[in-house]
Amino acid sequence: MHIQPGADDIPRDQAVVAQLLIDTLRRELGALGAEAMDLLSQLHEEGLTSYPGLWALAYRLQDQRQGAPSRRLEALHRLTREARRSQERARASGSEPWRLDLTPPARHLSESLERAVRQSPQRPGWEAALAEMALTEWREAQRQVFRATSHLLAAVWPEMLSELRLVIQQVALMRGGGIDGFTDFAVHGAVFVNIRRLSSVKVPPDLRLAEALIHEGCHTRCNAAAVVRPFLRDSSKDSPHVMTPLRPDPRPLTGLFQQLVVLCRCLGFYERVVGRGLGGEGTVARCDKLRQQARQAWGTLQAHAHELTDHGLGVVRQAGMQLEKSATQGASL
Repeated sequence: MHIQPGADDIPRDQAVVAQLLIDTLRRELGALGAEAMDLLSQLHEEGLTSYPGLWALAYRLQDQRQGAPSRRLEALHRLTREARRSQERARASGSEPWRLDLTPPARHLSESLERAVRQSPQRPGWEAALAEMALTEWREAQRQVFRATSHLLAAVWPEMLSELRLVIQQVALMRGGGIDGFTDFAVHGAVFVNIRRLSSVKVPPDLRLAEALIHEGCHTRCNAAAVVRPFLRDSSKDSPHVMTPLRPDPRPLTGLFQQLVVLCRCLGFYERVVGRGLGGEGTVARCDKLRQQARQAWGTLQAHAHELTDHGLGVVRQAGMQLEKSATQGASL
Protein backbone atom coordinates (compact mmCIF):
# COMPACT_ATOMS: atom_id res chain seq x y z
CA MET A 1 0.00 0.00 0.00
CA HIS A 2 1.11 3.57 -0.71
CA ILE A 3 0.16 6.97 0.65
CA GLN A 4 -1.60 7.69 -2.64
CA PRO A 5 -4.57 5.49 -3.65
CA GLY A 6 -4.02 2.72 -6.15
CA ALA A 7 -5.99 -0.38 -7.06
CA ASP A 8 -3.06 -2.60 -8.08
CA ASP A 9 -2.54 -4.51 -4.82
CA ILE A 10 -6.06 -4.26 -3.42
CA PRO A 11 -7.36 -7.51 -4.99
CA ARG A 12 -4.46 -9.41 -3.40
CA ASP A 13 -5.08 -7.90 0.05
CA GLN A 14 -8.84 -8.38 -0.22
CA ALA A 15 -8.33 -12.00 -1.26
CA VAL A 16 -6.14 -12.64 1.78
CA VAL A 17 -8.66 -11.23 4.26
CA ALA A 18 -11.53 -13.03 2.48
CA GLN A 19 -9.64 -16.32 2.83
CA LEU A 20 -9.08 -15.54 6.50
CA LEU A 21 -12.83 -15.12 6.91
CA ILE A 22 -13.70 -18.32 5.02
CA ASP A 23 -11.12 -20.35 6.95
CA THR A 24 -12.57 -19.10 10.24
CA LEU A 25 -16.14 -19.90 9.20
CA ARG A 26 -15.17 -23.36 7.96
CA ARG A 27 -13.40 -24.09 11.23
CA GLU A 28 -16.31 -22.88 13.36
CA LEU A 29 -19.05 -24.42 11.21
CA GLY A 30 -17.30 -27.59 10.04
CA ALA A 31 -19.16 -29.77 12.53
CA LEU A 32 -22.47 -28.80 10.92
CA GLY A 33 -21.70 -30.92 7.87
CA ALA A 34 -22.24 -30.60 4.14
CA GLU A 35 -25.07 -28.07 4.22
CA ALA A 36 -22.94 -25.41 5.90
CA MET A 37 -19.95 -26.11 3.64
CA ASP A 38 -22.17 -25.88 0.56
CA LEU A 39 -23.47 -22.49 1.70
CA LEU A 40 -19.92 -21.20 2.18
CA SER A 41 -19.00 -22.44 -1.30
CA GLN A 42 -22.01 -20.66 -2.76
CA LEU A 43 -21.03 -17.41 -1.05
CA HIS A 44 -17.54 -17.70 -2.49
CA GLU A 45 -18.79 -18.52 -6.00
CA GLU A 46 -21.25 -15.60 -5.95
CA GLY A 47 -18.58 -13.14 -4.80
CA LEU A 48 -20.36 -12.51 -1.50
CA THR A 49 -17.54 -13.25 0.94
CA SER A 50 -16.97 -9.49 1.27
CA TYR A 51 -20.36 -9.04 2.96
CA PRO A 52 -19.66 -7.35 6.34
CA GLY A 53 -22.27 -9.41 8.18
CA LEU A 54 -20.20 -12.56 7.61
CA TRP A 55 -17.32 -10.99 9.55
CA ALA A 56 -19.71 -10.30 12.41
CA LEU A 57 -20.80 -13.95 12.30
CA ALA A 58 -17.19 -15.17 12.43
CA TYR A 59 -16.46 -13.06 15.51
CA ARG A 60 -19.70 -14.13 17.17
CA LEU A 61 -19.04 -17.82 16.56
CA GLN A 62 -15.59 -17.60 18.14
CA ASP A 63 -17.15 -16.04 21.24
CA GLN A 64 -19.96 -18.60 21.40
CA ARG A 65 -18.31 -21.90 20.64
CA GLN A 66 -20.95 -23.84 22.57
CA GLY A 67 -23.92 -22.43 20.66
CA ALA A 68 -26.56 -24.82 19.37
CA PRO A 69 -25.64 -26.18 15.89
CA SER A 70 -29.13 -25.50 14.56
CA ARG A 71 -28.86 -21.81 15.50
CA ARG A 72 -25.45 -21.55 13.84
CA LEU A 73 -26.80 -22.99 10.61
CA GLU A 74 -29.84 -20.72 10.80
CA ALA A 75 -27.55 -17.70 11.19
CA LEU A 76 -25.52 -18.73 8.12
CA HIS A 77 -28.69 -19.12 6.03
CA ARG A 78 -29.94 -15.70 7.20
CA LEU A 79 -26.66 -13.97 6.36
CA THR A 80 -26.53 -15.66 2.96
CA ARG A 81 -29.91 -14.12 2.18
CA GLU A 82 -28.78 -10.74 3.56
CA ALA A 83 -25.59 -10.82 1.47
CA ARG A 84 -27.63 -11.39 -1.68
CA ARG A 85 -30.02 -8.56 -0.81
CA SER A 86 -27.05 -6.25 -0.18
CA GLN A 87 -25.66 -7.10 -3.60
CA GLU A 88 -29.07 -6.49 -5.18
CA ARG A 89 -29.41 -3.09 -3.46
CA ALA A 90 -26.03 -2.04 -4.81
CA ARG A 91 -26.91 -3.12 -8.35
CA ALA A 92 -30.28 -1.36 -8.20
CA SER A 93 -28.98 1.82 -6.57
CA GLY A 94 -28.70 3.76 -9.83
CA SER A 95 -25.82 5.68 -8.24
CA GLU A 96 -23.45 5.98 -11.17
CA PRO A 97 -20.49 5.99 -11.17
CA TRP A 98 -20.53 4.15 -7.82
CA ARG A 99 -23.10 1.42 -7.27
CA LEU A 100 -23.04 0.85 -3.53
CA ASP A 101 -25.27 -0.59 -0.83
CA LEU A 102 -26.56 2.39 1.15
CA THR A 103 -27.71 -0.06 3.73
CA PRO A 104 -30.71 0.00 6.05
CA PRO A 105 -30.08 -0.88 9.71
CA ALA A 106 -29.15 -4.53 10.33
CA ARG A 107 -28.05 -6.63 13.29
CA HIS A 108 -24.32 -6.67 12.49
CA LEU A 109 -24.32 -2.89 12.03
CA SER A 110 -26.29 -2.20 15.23
CA GLU A 111 -23.93 -4.40 17.25
CA SER A 112 -20.94 -2.56 15.79
CA LEU A 113 -22.40 0.85 16.68
CA GLU A 114 -23.07 -0.35 20.23
CA ARG A 115 -19.40 -1.34 20.53
CA ALA A 116 -18.27 2.01 19.18
CA VAL A 117 -20.41 3.84 21.75
CA ARG A 118 -19.00 1.71 24.59
CA GLN A 119 -15.42 2.32 23.43
CA SER A 120 -15.76 6.07 22.85
CA PRO A 121 -13.72 8.28 25.19
CA GLN A 122 -15.78 9.44 28.15
CA ARG A 123 -15.92 13.24 27.88
CA PRO A 124 -17.94 15.38 30.28
CA GLY A 125 -21.08 16.70 28.60
CA TRP A 126 -21.06 14.10 25.81
CA GLU A 127 -22.95 11.36 27.63
CA ALA A 128 -26.36 12.30 26.23
CA ALA A 129 -25.06 12.66 22.68
CA LEU A 130 -23.51 9.18 22.79
CA ALA A 131 -26.65 7.70 24.30
CA GLU A 132 -28.65 9.06 21.34
CA MET A 133 -26.51 7.35 18.69
CA ALA A 134 -28.58 5.06 16.44
CA LEU A 135 -28.68 3.81 12.88
CA THR A 136 -31.13 5.44 10.49
CA GLU A 137 -32.49 4.89 7.00
CA TRP A 138 -31.15 6.55 3.87
CA ARG A 139 -33.85 8.93 2.57
CA GLU A 140 -33.98 10.35 -0.92
CA ALA A 141 -32.37 13.63 0.17
CA GLN A 142 -29.32 11.76 1.49
CA ARG A 143 -29.19 9.54 -1.58
CA GLN A 144 -29.03 12.66 -3.75
CA VAL A 145 -26.03 13.88 -1.75
CA PHE A 146 -24.35 10.50 -2.26
CA ARG A 147 -24.97 10.63 -6.01
CA ALA A 148 -23.44 14.12 -6.15
CA THR A 149 -20.48 12.86 -4.12
CA SER A 150 -19.82 9.94 -6.44
CA HIS A 151 -19.84 12.24 -9.48
CA LEU A 152 -17.54 14.70 -7.69
CA LEU A 153 -15.02 11.97 -6.86
CA ALA A 154 -15.14 10.67 -10.42
CA ALA A 155 -14.37 14.15 -11.71
CA VAL A 156 -11.63 15.31 -9.32
CA TRP A 157 -9.96 12.06 -8.15
CA PRO A 158 -10.94 8.93 -10.12
CA GLU A 159 -8.07 6.92 -8.58
CA MET A 160 -9.53 7.47 -5.13
CA LEU A 161 -12.99 6.47 -6.30
CA SER A 162 -11.59 3.28 -7.87
CA GLU A 163 -10.06 2.28 -4.55
CA LEU A 164 -13.18 3.10 -2.53
CA ARG A 165 -15.32 1.03 -4.87
CA LEU A 166 -13.14 -1.99 -4.10
CA VAL A 167 -12.93 -1.65 -0.31
CA ILE A 168 -16.33 -0.31 0.81
CA GLN A 169 -19.29 -2.67 0.60
CA GLN A 170 -21.87 -0.89 2.77
CA VAL A 171 -22.38 2.63 4.10
CA ALA A 172 -24.48 2.82 7.25
CA LEU A 173 -26.02 6.15 8.24
CA MET A 174 -26.11 7.20 11.90
CA ARG A 175 -27.91 9.93 13.82
CA GLY A 176 -26.89 11.45 17.15
CA GLY A 177 -24.13 13.78 18.26
CA GLY A 178 -21.47 11.55 19.76
CA ILE A 179 -19.67 9.93 16.80
CA ASP A 180 -18.97 11.43 13.36
CA GLY A 181 -17.92 8.18 11.72
CA PHE A 182 -16.00 4.95 12.24
CA THR A 183 -14.98 1.55 10.89
CA ASP A 184 -14.82 -1.79 12.67
CA PHE A 185 -12.80 -4.80 11.49
CA ALA A 186 -15.52 -7.01 13.00
CA VAL A 187 -17.75 -5.79 10.13
CA HIS A 188 -14.97 -5.31 7.58
CA GLY A 189 -16.21 -3.51 4.47
CA ALA A 190 -18.88 -1.48 6.25
CA VAL A 191 -18.34 2.18 7.11
CA PHE A 192 -20.47 4.38 9.36
CA VAL A 193 -21.20 8.04 8.62
CA ASN A 194 -23.13 10.54 10.73
CA ILE A 195 -26.09 12.08 8.94
CA ARG A 196 -24.83 15.53 9.98
CA ARG A 197 -22.10 15.19 7.34
CA LEU A 198 -24.81 15.32 4.70
CA SER A 199 -26.20 18.68 5.81
CA SER A 200 -22.95 20.62 6.21
CA VAL A 201 -23.03 24.42 5.85
CA LYS A 202 -19.44 25.75 5.80
CA VAL A 203 -18.34 23.02 3.39
CA PRO A 204 -20.88 21.72 0.80
CA PRO A 205 -22.51 18.41 1.81
CA ASP A 206 -21.17 16.45 -1.17
CA LEU A 207 -17.61 17.47 -0.23
CA ARG A 208 -18.10 16.57 3.42
CA LEU A 209 -19.56 13.19 2.51
CA ALA A 210 -16.66 12.61 0.11
CA GLU A 211 -14.23 13.40 2.94
CA ALA A 212 -16.08 11.03 5.28
CA LEU A 213 -15.99 8.18 2.75
CA ILE A 214 -12.30 8.77 1.99
CA HIS A 215 -11.57 8.88 5.73
CA GLU A 216 -13.38 5.67 6.61
CA GLY A 217 -12.35 3.96 3.37
CA CYS A 218 -8.70 4.62 4.25
CA HIS A 219 -9.16 2.85 7.59
CA THR A 220 -10.73 -0.10 5.79
CA ARG A 221 -7.88 -0.17 3.28
CA CYS A 222 -5.21 0.01 6.00
CA ASN A 223 -6.86 -2.78 8.00
CA ALA A 224 -6.69 -5.19 5.06
CA ALA A 225 -3.21 -4.11 3.96
CA ALA A 226 -1.79 -4.59 7.47
CA VAL A 227 -2.89 -8.25 7.46
CA VAL A 228 -0.64 -8.89 4.44
CA ARG A 229 2.24 -6.49 5.19
CA PRO A 230 2.21 -4.95 8.69
CA PHE A 231 3.12 -1.30 9.08
CA LEU A 232 4.36 -1.62 12.67
CA ARG A 233 6.78 -4.02 14.32
CA ASP A 234 5.48 -6.54 16.86
CA SER A 235 7.29 -4.67 19.63
CA SER A 236 5.11 -1.60 18.98
CA LYS A 237 2.18 -3.38 20.66
CA ASP A 238 3.79 -2.55 24.00
CA SER A 239 4.60 1.06 23.07
CA PRO A 240 3.02 3.92 25.03
CA HIS A 241 -0.04 5.56 23.54
CA VAL A 242 0.44 8.99 21.96
CA MET A 243 -1.71 12.05 21.38
CA THR A 244 -3.06 12.35 17.85
CA PRO A 245 -4.70 15.11 15.77
CA LEU A 246 -8.12 13.49 15.49
CA ARG A 247 -8.84 12.04 18.93
CA PRO A 248 -8.96 13.64 22.40
CA ASP A 249 -7.60 10.49 24.06
CA PRO A 250 -4.12 8.92 23.64
CA ARG A 251 -4.06 6.34 20.86
CA PRO A 252 -1.77 3.41 19.97
CA LEU A 253 0.76 3.98 17.19
CA THR A 254 -1.33 1.95 14.76
CA GLY A 255 -4.13 4.50 15.23
CA LEU A 256 -1.73 7.38 14.60
CA PHE A 257 -0.35 5.66 11.49
CA GLN A 258 -3.83 5.25 10.04
CA GLN A 259 -4.62 8.87 10.90
CA LEU A 260 -1.62 9.98 8.85
CA VAL A 261 -2.87 8.06 5.81
CA VAL A 262 -6.40 9.41 6.34
CA LEU A 263 -5.22 13.02 6.68
CA CYS A 264 -2.91 12.89 3.68
CA ARG A 265 -5.62 11.46 1.46
CA CYS A 266 -8.32 13.85 2.69
CA LEU A 267 -5.84 16.70 2.16
CA GLY A 268 -5.18 15.44 -1.37
CA PHE A 269 -8.91 15.48 -2.05
CA TYR A 270 -9.41 19.06 -0.84
CA GLU A 271 -6.36 20.31 -2.71
CA ARG A 272 -7.86 18.94 -5.90
CA VAL A 273 -11.20 20.56 -5.09
CA VAL A 274 -9.64 23.93 -4.21
CA GLY A 275 -7.49 23.75 -7.33
CA ARG A 276 -10.68 23.64 -9.39
CA GLY A 277 -12.14 26.62 -7.56
CA LEU A 278 -14.88 24.58 -5.88
CA GLY A 279 -16.36 24.89 -2.42
CA GLY A 280 -15.60 28.46 -1.37
CA GLU A 281 -13.79 29.82 1.70
CA GLY A 282 -14.93 27.01 3.99
CA THR A 283 -13.26 24.48 1.74
CA VAL A 284 -9.98 26.41 1.72
CA ALA A 285 -10.08 26.59 5.52
CA ARG A 286 -10.78 22.85 5.75
CA CYS A 287 -7.82 22.18 3.45
CA ASP A 288 -5.52 24.28 5.65
CA LYS A 289 -6.65 22.50 8.81
CA LEU A 290 -6.06 19.06 7.29
CA ARG A 291 -2.58 20.16 6.21
CA GLN A 292 -1.73 21.22 9.77
CA GLN A 293 -3.13 18.00 11.26
CA ALA A 294 -1.26 15.83 8.76
CA ARG A 295 2.03 17.55 9.59
CA GLN A 296 1.36 16.99 13.30
CA ALA A 297 0.71 13.27 12.72
CA TRP A 298 3.80 12.95 10.51
CA GLY A 299 6.01 14.67 13.09
CA THR A 300 4.87 12.39 15.91
CA LEU A 301 5.40 9.27 13.80
CA GLN A 302 8.90 10.47 12.88
CA ALA A 303 9.75 10.36 16.58
CA HIS A 304 8.64 6.71 16.66
CA ALA A 305 10.17 5.61 13.34
CA HIS A 306 12.01 2.73 15.06
CA GLU A 307 8.59 1.15 15.74
CA LEU A 308 7.74 0.91 12.01
CA THR A 309 8.44 -1.88 9.54
CA ASP A 310 10.16 -1.11 6.25
CA HIS A 311 6.71 -1.03 4.66
CA GLY A 312 5.46 1.44 7.26
CA LEU A 313 8.57 3.61 6.90
CA GLY A 314 8.02 3.71 3.14
CA VAL A 315 4.47 5.00 3.58
CA VAL A 316 5.64 7.65 6.08
CA ARG A 317 8.38 8.80 3.68
CA GLN A 318 5.77 9.15 0.92
CA ALA A 319 3.62 11.17 3.30
CA GLY A 320 6.55 13.49 4.03
CA MET A 321 7.09 14.11 0.33
CA GLN A 322 3.38 14.83 -0.18
CA LEU A 323 3.35 17.28 2.74
CA GLU A 324 6.45 19.07 1.49
CA LYS A 325 4.78 19.58 -1.87
CA SER A 326 1.51 20.53 -0.16
CA ALA A 327 3.21 23.24 1.90
CA THR A 328 4.35 24.92 -1.32
CA GLN A 329 0.88 24.67 -2.83
CA GLY A 330 -0.72 26.02 0.34
CA ALA A 331 1.57 29.04 0.37
CA SER A 332 0.53 29.91 -3.18
CA LEU A 333 -3.22 29.87 -2.50
